[in-house]
Amino acid sequence: IRDIGVTGVQTCALPICTTGQATSTSRSSASSGSSAANAGCMAGDKITTSDFIAIVPASWSCDGEDGDISLSSTRSDAIWVEHNTGQGSIDDCTSQIDGMGTVSALPQEKWGGVTARAYQAVDSGDIYGVRCAVVGSQTWYLMYFPLGSKDDAAVRADVTKVMSTWVWK
Repeated sequence: IRDIGVTGVQTCALPICTTGQATSTSRSSASSGSSAANAGCMAGDKITTSDFIAIVPASWSCDGEDGDISLSSTRSDAIWVEHNTGQGSIDDCTSQIDGMGTVSALPQEKWGGVTARAYQAVDSGDIYGVRCAVVGSQTWYLMYFPLGSKDDAAVRADVTKVMSTWVWK
C-alpha cells in the first residue's frame, strides 16, 4: 500500500471481507456494496470485515484489490489498518514507526471501545502516526500519514472519527 522507499516500513492493509462474506461495504443510497475482489467505497460507507465494522469519514474514500483496503483523503492523506496475529502486545505499538523520526506519545484514545495507545514520529516535517489496541490475541495498528504537516490536525481528527465509529466483532 505504501512505498517502502518513502517510509522505510512495508505495510499491508486488511481484507475488506473474508471468503464467504457477502457484503464488504454498503451505501445508504445503494442497495448493495462492492465486492471484496474490487473494493471501492466513499464517505459514509460502512466497511464490514470478519473482525470489525467501521464508517468511512467525510472527504475520504477507500480502494483496494483482492480484498485489501486503504483510506485516502481528498488531500491525498492516508489511513490504513493492519494487525499481527498470535501474541497480542501493546508494547509493539511503536515498532510501526521506529526509525521514522522522533517518536512521542500522544493521549490515549478509545478505538471501538478499547483503549488504544497513540504515538507519532516527526522527521523533517513529515509526520507518521499510529494507534494500537489489543483485541483478542491480536495487536491492531491504525496508521496515518498526512501528505503535509499542515494536514496533521485534520487527519488526526479524521482518525478519531474512524475510531469512534469502529465496532469490534
